[in-house]
Amino acid sequence: MKVVIVGGAGRVGLPFGLVLADQGHQVMAFDRDEQRVGLVNAGEMPFMESGAQELLTKVLSTSGFAATADPSCLACPSLRRPVETGMLGSQHCRRFVARGPEHH
Repeated sequence: MKVVIVGGAGRVGLPFGLVLADQGHQVMAFDRDEQRVGLVNAGEMPFMESGAQELLTKVLSTSGFAATADPSCLACPSLRRPVETGMLGSQHCRRFVARGPEHH
């Protein structure tokens, strides 16, 4: 599945996107913060999160994850579901990953 995470370089969106990409989904992390987007695409976590650096390195190497500040990614015709991270709590994130987005 192709997913765009809105706020995808933030403290909720980035770890969530990394987990989805690690499970085989194609993830685009959209964020307006170009500095964070640059760090993520360079393989550097913009904040500390246990295990995230290793996961970022892994998913970037598989081409299943990328970050962008270009809002045109939201208009992708093959996009299955945009995810607004500001509305997600940690429990909802776990259910989303465990059950899949089609159940939400």
